[in-house]
Amino acid sequence: MPDSSSGVDTDNTAETIDQIAADIGREFEQRRIEAITKSAKYRVWAILATIGAGAALLLLSLLLHFEFGLVAFGTVATGAFSFHLARQPGRQYRNSVKDEAFPRFVKTFGPSFRFHRTGRLPMDFLKRSKLIPSHDERHFEDLISGEWQGVPFKLCEAKLVDVRGSGKNRRRVTVFKGVFATFHMPARVRSRTVIRRDMGAIGNWFGDAFSDLERVSLEDPVFEKEFEVYGDDQVASRTLLTTTFMERLRALAQDIGNGKLQAAFYEEQLLVMIPCNRNRFEPTLSM
Repeated sequence: MPDSSSGVDTDNTAETIDQIAADIGREFEQRRIEAITKSAKYRVWAILATIGAGAALLLLSLLLHFEFGLVAFGTVATGAFSFHLARQPGRQYRNSVKDEAFPRFVKTFGPSFRFHRTGRLPMDFLKRSKLIPSHDERHFEDLISGEWQGVPFKLCEAKLVDVRGSGKNRRRVTVFKGVFATFHMPARVRSRTVIRRDMGAIGNWFGDAFSDLERVSLEDPVFEKEFEVYGDDQVASRTLLTTTFMERLRALAQDIGNGKLQAAFYEEQLLVMIPCNRNRFEPTLSM
């Protein structure tokens, strides 16, 4: 029976979850192979269609004396449309993974777990962490929500882009790509504590977003070497940043965040920002 106190389905042990994952994997592996086979066949048809259209248009241009540019345009348009159709099996496979496989697998961890391919986290809430870099465009996808050991959480992939310059110098710069994770902790978070990667003297000299907070001194020199901690209550911040928490945060940063992980306790939540160039929820069609 599900454990309602923790939100975790205790019937689903690690072995059970592994078995369910294997079953889903076998089912969708067959779909992937079928999609690859169809795509390969459709690509051949696309090549033949493009060549055929080009030859037919060239012949018509010689007979009817119309511009060669129309031949080129017609050939390119036919090729683009044909290859777009050839990629359809791959798109259908990827959609089926996100619409069917991921929700089924995520559900095995507990009855409260959900996968939403177009979900997002509130940007106003994220900005109040003071960790979000300035940006002009944002994209969210692949939201996982649920409750683990009594703690509600949400995890979402995000990409933030800043548009810089103008005219010919206009460019789009990705200022963050990775994962936002939030954990609801009302019993513990009554103050604000911000943990950011150490920016060095130059980073500290420029406009400090944490001017209304105090630098928190910790007794862990290794952690302080990698992170800067600010808070509005020194005692509360030290209570939150236990030895175990700091060890786990450092390990997480090294394992999947390239050492650049940042976090903040505020508004009864813990926000964790994990930079990652890899899209962890994007299925691939390649062999």
